[in-house]
Amino acid sequence: MRAQRLTFVALCCAVAATLTFAQPGRGGSQWLTALADAQRTSWVRTDDKISVQTMTKPGFELQWKVKLDNQPRGLRGLAQGVTASGVTLFVPMSLVAGSSNKVYGIDNDLGYVVWQRDFDVVMPPPTPGCPGGITAAATRIVRLEPTVAATPGFGGGRAAVGYRSLLGEPGQGVPVEGRAGGAARGGDPSGAPPAGRAGGRGAADAGAGPAAKPAPSAPGGRGAQAAERIPGSPRAEEGAGGAFGFLFRPSGVGYVISSDGMLHVVGLPSGKDIQRPAPFLPANARWSPPIAVNTTMYAATSGNCGGAPDAVWAIDLDSDTKPVVSW
Repeated sequence: MRAQRLTFVALCCAVAATLTFAQPGRGGSQWLTALADAQRTSWVRTDDKISVQTMTKPGFELQWKVKLDNQPRGLRGLAQGVTASGVTLFVPMSLVAGSSNKVYGIDNDLGYVVWQRDFDVVMPPPTPGCPGGITAAATRIVRLEPTVAATPGFGGGRAAVGYRSLLGEPGQGVPVEGRAGGAARGGDPSGAPPAGRAGGRGAADAGAGPAAKPAPSAPGGRGAQAAERIPGSPRAEEGAGGAFGFLFRPSGVGYVISSDGMLHVVGLPSGKDIQRPAPFLPANARWSPPIAVNTTMYAATSGNCGGAPDAVWAIDLDSDTKPVVSW
């Protein structure tokens, strides 16, 4: 009886640890997208490894380095890595995209290349403005971090605002200091455009431009389920295994755009597509690091590379048809 009880306790501990490490975004030091978060702050707010206290102790040193076989294209080489804890139970891993249509899964502890994926796509010769190939990092699902509450400043002014993203809180528009003619530039504190400029750039920056297409809405009827499933995961695997379903479902996915504009939903343990690739961007475009928030991914194209207009693109990750809209 005692042996059975110990076995049960050990199993419960393993289950709890697996759930803790397998949940995307729960680890304090995870870097789930380029520049850390949707606001591009390059700031890990609750890093559980690096602090003033830990840096005063010995042990912070180079652990490993690895040379990858990616061929640079122009000034583009390797993009920022994005992390994924618990891919193989407890092993943290990074996804690193390369300009020559490659993506690597690297063990963070040992520097071992767990898998490598090559997208067989014909690429045009690179130019300084249009390098071709993969032009931005992979990404995982991130959340919009709340802005920090106002903190006492010295002498008022912007110092009293504290950290504040120019994206603002979801649904509340652009903060005053981010608007054209706003309080930070000596304009109307309300952020309204000056007289005679209604509908001008100030309004467009706040998302009120008349030419803007409606943003893709969350898929109907899936609001409660969206937070419990992995957007893009095979629906046949959802709910498998009952209470121990996490042992049978994929531990997470990464999102990679290849140079032909196709969005790949890759399983973190193997790097294989777990869904059919979906068209997202024009082929041979130059795009910014994508952001995946909730069930929608966004990316911006520039430079007229591949004939792509300067635009923002969005794709519904949780839809079977993967509809795309652009602004």
